[in-house]
Amino acid sequence: MNGLPPHIAQVICGHKTIDTTMGYKAVYPAETIEAHRAFIARRRATRPSEEYRTPTDEEWESFLAHFEKRKVSVGTCALRITLRP
Repeated sequence: MNGLPPHIAQVICGHKTIDTTMGYKAVYPAETIEAHRAFIARRRATRPSEEYRTPTDEEWESFLAHFEKRKVSVGTCALRITLRP
C-alpha cells in the first residue's frame, strides 16, 4: 500500500501467484492496477525520455522477428512425429 508494485511484493514474499499476495491485504484488482500505474509513472519520471519513443518500423520488425525465431526454437513448429507400435 506504500507504492510497492504487487508483483514485486509477490517475489519478495515468495508467493507462487499474485492472488496469494493480494489476499493478505484484500487488495482488489482496481487497487492493483492503480498501484502499478503509479509505479510506472514514477519509473518513467526517472528514466531518459528517449527510452519511451515509438520504435521505427525496422526496429519493430526486428523485435517481432526475434520472437518468431524463438517460437521455432522452443518447438512450436508443426513437425509431427509418429511412433511405431
